Amino acid sequence: MSSYRFTKFNSVTLPVYNEEGDASPGDTMGTRFELPDGAAMDLYGTGIAPIRYPYVRSWAAYVLADSEAALRTAIDGLRVLRGVRGALVRARSDDAAEQTAMARCTVISTRTSPDKDGIPVQWVELTFEIYTVFSSTPHADAATAIAAPTTNVSRTNAGNRTVKNAVITVHAGDAPITALDLTITGKVQLVFSGTIAATKNLVIDCGAWTVLNDGAEAYDDFALGANHHRDAWLPLEPGVNTVIVAITGGGTGATFNLAFSDAWE
Repeated sequence: MSSYRFTKFNSVTLPVYNEEGDASPGDTMGTRFELPDGAAMDLYGTGIAPIRYPYVRSWAAYVLADSEAALRTAIDGLRVLRGVRGALVRARSDDAAEQTAMARCTVISTRTSPDKDGIPVQWVELTFEIYTVFSSTPHADAATAIAAPTTNVSRTNAGNRTVKNAVITVHAGDAPITALDLTITGKVQLVFSGTIAATKNLVIDCGAWTVLNDGAEAYDDFALGANHHRDAWLPLEPGVNTVIVAITGGGTGATFNLAFSDAWE
């Protein structure tokens, strides 16, 4: 029994009879920098070294069917996944909770198997290149009321790895927001110097690296502040993350929303 099982790829259910495979975490990026005197320096210091993407994992099982024709149909439904990029779903063995990563199916191996008690069967193994962390169900995040000068907004990443693709939505109330500064103390500072018109939204997609003000491109008004010390725009580490939202203006009805899914290795 594994703590995680691959269950679906690109909405196709994977075979489960006598399943076996590898759902272990990804491989670590190289951390060593060799020095002239033969010593070495760890490039990530006390931090967590990132996963090297993509990493390869496989899953195999027997496909069972009521007839040879049904078996061929089932196998063809898996063979067509070769080369496809899609959502790879794994389920936790204890509670069946699902997590999803983007992956590409690179190899499908089939092996002729004898019938089991007259039931047509075939062994199939699928190999995947995995390109992202696994994410669970998105948080149903309610917008938080914000007001000048600052409002603290706390959100919890219940996973075990940092979320780097959160989507920020800042809504102006009955007055324009003329300045915006988002801070996580000691880690993050995002600055928007444009104006968010009254009742309009600014959307910052930290995974796609896009900035839209009322639907229009506004990247030129966006910057990483002097106190920004991370490679991602708004990394949400495991546990509670407190974002300090500083605004000028906004009036009544201004809100801050943070959409993300917990991240798992």
